[in-house]
Amino acid sequence: MHKTERFFIFDILKVIGLFCIIFAHVQPPYLLLQLRNFDVPLMVIISGVLFYYTTAGKTINYLDYLKKRVMRLIYPVWIFLIFYFGSVFLLNYLSGHSFPYSSKTIIESFLFFEGIGYVWIIRVFILVALISPLFLKIYESIEDKRKYLLYLLIAYLFYEILYAVNLRLNFNYIFENIVMYIIPYGIFTAFGFHLTKMKNKSILIFAGINLIIFTIIALILHFKLGYTIPTWHFKYPPGIYFFSYALFCSLSLYLILKNLNINKIKDNFPQICAIITFISASSLWIYLWHIFYIYLWNTYFDLNNFLLQFFVILILSLSTTIIQKQFIQKIIGTEKNNFNNFMSILFLK
Repeated sequence: MHKTERFFIFDILKVIGLFCIIFAHVQPPYLLLQLRNFDVPLMVIISGVLFYYTTAGKTINYLDYLKKRVMRLIYPVWIFLIFYFGSVFLLNYLSGHSFPYSSKTIIESFLFFEGIGYVWIIRVFILVALISPLFLKIYESIEDKRKYLLYLLIAYLFYEILYAVNLRLNFNYIFENIVMYIIPYGIFTAFGFHLTKMKNKSILIFAGINLIIFTIIALILHFKLGYTIPTWHFKYPPGIYFFSYALFCSLSLYLILKNLNINKIKDNFPQICAIITFISASSLWIYLWHIFYIYLWNTYFDLNNFLLQFFVILILSLSTTIIQKQFIQKIIGTEKNNFNNFMSILFLK
């Protein structure tokens, strides 16, 4: 498979993951909410794949890498949060309502903890960014990739033991929101390094094993409690019930796309493919803008139609991102300097 063809597959998967995350926030029915509950692990695996293909074989200056990568994650979100809280304050002031957020909620949002409830995923990607270079060195140092996958499995089993201990002892807030996320999502990122080198049969086996694990746990929980437990109950922090379902779905989607004639699709539907590429490249700002429009919808519109809400918010978020990028591009032009590079990182990445 050609490199550009492979990258486009992950553009498609990234768009699917983004749409699923946004879809979850319009309060769809129970079954649909469960079906799409693989999005964050999928996005993390994709980040591992893309990190590998952009940095493998290169010498990484860790401090420079962190400065660039973390800046691309943190600064745009902080800019958005300033706009978001300012706009919400102004709208409530003009309508005569009190500001709905406490100082604790605002601080937590800027620190990517609970806060307004949407920015925790940024914390996941920051944590993953911190350890990706280390995992890449480990991956490149191990010639036998079967051993590498075995080490990842052992690391994940260690995490599950830690997960069980945490359920009993209830470790402190920082431990639960840092350690209990950086380990499993770091493992998923490291798995992404090797994904494109796996044969179809191996991917199918991995997907099947995770389907079996998910099914067994679902049946056990149903037998004990008398009703079906959705996987999102085991998402914060993530456990094997959540991860097994997410990995099954993620690998299944990848396997389907991998066996399609992607080049033929690109030739026959160039405009749709261009839209997919744009959405993939603009996923952060599309995601951020959807938070603002979710708030507006839930506050000012009394329309209980999840499909309408999803499409309206998606179109508004995408349109706002397009306008933003065009506006910023006109301001900075084509000249390369520190200011223009900084503006590009803030608003165009």
